[in-house]
Amino acid sequence: MTTDPARTQPPLQRQAIRIEYLDYQSEADYREYRLAVHLAEGTEEVRLRVPIAAFSANRVLLQDGPDVCYQRLLRMLSAGEALSGGVITVDGAELAAYRASHTVSCTSCWTSRSSKSLATATSKTEPSSRKLLRLAPRS
Repeated sequence: MTTDPARTQPPLQRQAIRIEYLDYQSEADYREYRLAVHLAEGTEEVRLRVPIAAFSANRVLLQDGPDVCYQRLLRMLSAGEALSGGVITVDGAELAAYRASHTVSCTSCWTSRSSKSLATATSKTEPSSRKLLRLAPRS
């Protein structure tokens, strides 16, 4: 029986990565977020831009800007992409994917079963409230 050399190699060690939000700057056409990536080799600063038009068109909320950039940075790091010293622009497709993954569907909130149980609960409480009204002393 022969052993496969790929199976005998130790698995790749995971690097401990910490991402820190630093700040943002608003410009006329974009909002630029600065994040620091702390690796074992050192710290690298990354700048990501989100177009202002994305916020005004309700494609993403203003308070979600740092998370959009954080998620983009996580995807880059997990894919093994090198962090460049330049600025990374978050495009419309990434904003649409973020919004889709962070939007809760309201159709699942109410079903016919839940509205029936609500109606049943309401009708069950009505007779007891009537009894309380009849027992209350009149003034």
